[in-house]
This record gives sequence, C-alpha cells and structure tokens, in this order.
Amino acid sequence: MLIHIQMIEAVRAHFVQIQSVHESLSHRRKSLGKSQLDKFKEAAREAECDTDEKAFEEALKKVAKAPPGKSEKTDEDEPGE
Repeated sequence: MLIHIQMIEAVRAHFVQIQSVHESLSHRRKSLGKSQLDKFKEAAREAECDTDEKAFEEALKKVAKAPPGKSEKTDEDEPGE
C-alpha cells in the first residue's frame, strides 16, 4: 500500500513538471513570429503600463530635468573638429 502511495505521488510530481513545461512552451509558441516591437507592446500591456503621452511627459519631467540656461549640444559644439 505504501509503495502505491509513493508511486502515485511520484506520478503526480511528474505531471506537475509536465504541465509547467507545456505552459512554458505554449508561451514561447505564441511569441514566435512576433516582432520585437510586438513583444515589447505585449509585455507593456501585461505590466499595465500607462499609454497616455501627457502622463509620460509629466513623469519624464520629474526625472529628467535640464539645468537652467543650458541648451542641447549639437555636433557643431564639439571641440576639435
């Protein structure tokens, strides 16, 4: 009886592993043939990212502030040319 229980537990453990591998392969199959951009968009949707441009601009202003009075550098500003 104990041997049968151990065998059942072993089979159950293998079944769980097989399910995990199957789910992983299914996810990979879905991503085959998609461009990198499509994969990025799908990941962004799954992460529930905000798609509002105004919200993005506001968030960007919080983390990327330019020093006052400085303009963006151009190639002409580089010394030694």
